[in-house]
Amino acid sequence: IPLFHVALQLEQEGFKLFNELSHQTKEESGWKMFLALAHQERDHIAALEREIERRKSRGERAPQDIQDQVAQYRGQLLGVLEEVKRQSRAAVGPHTDQIQALEVVAKMEDFICRFYAEAISRTESQQSKEFFLQMLEMEQGHRELLEGSIAYLEDPERVHAERVRPPEAA
Repeated sequence: IPLFHVALQLEQEGFKLFNELSHQTKEESGWKMFLALAHQERDHIAALEREIERRKSRGERAPQDIQDQVAQYRGQLLGVLEEVKRQSRAAVGPHTDQIQALEVVAKMEDFICRFYAEAISRTESQQSKEFFLQMLEMEQGHRELLEGSIAYLEDPERVHAERVRPPEAA
């Protein structure tokens, strides 16, 4: 359960950051992108809260030594997260457009993906591994969408040409 609380806190921080960044830019495409991503984070928060409650209702508890290890890990993660947030805030201003917003968000998604990959390796429960894998796959999907969106916004003709190109003969 402690790793689930760390994940919950990271998702909450992501929500707060994206919501804050949506208010820092006046460029419509930028603030809409941040706001949409804040709403996605809210969905992740709800999924984690449900999982934590489900586990608590089954009486799951982590041994103290595991709780201590997770607390130390949480401290390290939050330190790294603060740097990601600082860089994100520095990169956003009143004229932040959609591409800039996507690039900022991609950094946050990378951070969250690394967390979920590490959470999979840190837990022994197969059920926990599967839950964290689902979260990782969601975040990777977000990252791929972000990268695709950036590529399209930067060069829509190239992206369109790549999509309609017939497969090469083997």
